[in-house]
Amino acid sequence: MELSTWEGLLSATGAVLAREKSYWYLVEVGPDGKHISQAKQLGSLFLCNNDQSATIEHLEVTEARKTLGIWSRPDGLMIDALKSKALKWADAVGTKRINPTEAWYSINHTIMKTIEYPLAATSISKKDMQDIMRPILQAALPKTRTQKHFPRKLVYGTLMSEGFGVCDPSASQVIEHVHSLIRQSFQDSPSHVLHVQNMELV
Repeated sequence: MELSTWEGLLSATGAVLAREKSYWYLVEVGPDGKHISQAKQLGSLFLCNNDQSATIEHLEVTEARKTLGIWSRPDGLMIDALKSKALKWADAVGTKRINPTEAWYSINHTIMKTIEYPLAATSISKKDMQDIMRPILQAALPKTRTQKHFPRKLVYGTLMSEGFGVCDPSASQVIEHVHSLIRQSFQDSPSHVLHVQNMELV
């Protein structure tokens, strides 16, 4: 039903679904709360464009795909892509000769924007977020002439509270989720419907 609706909306605007960009998951959660691997495909979904039918690729819940700049998968464990970006950025910064001002600008306006972008659409634990941020701070803080093991509460503290003003991504994620719930609560939108369905499931 949802696939037909989405396909119909695109058709109304003159667009079509691209088979190479289409895929689906069969999600089943076991008694232990973990996702069950689908050893065999129990069915197929088909894409109908211009009266031509094509089978849509079926993926395991552990396989992530990139959509609108966000790597995601149903079991929620999509931190590998962010860790990879953090390590790549840390390696680049660690080998460059930059002054403290450039280092602070680089933290707040390059890599942190990359980390913040998927926060509203993901649920990353505090521990995983610390793992993502660790190489970033260890590489960048020395460039700002700050000890790399400086207390994180001060690093993430606001400038008004004598902190360093680096955005805490764990706090930002909670804020993004709450803002989304508030914004969509009274909207007649697909996001509102999804929020209601999720809350009913919880």
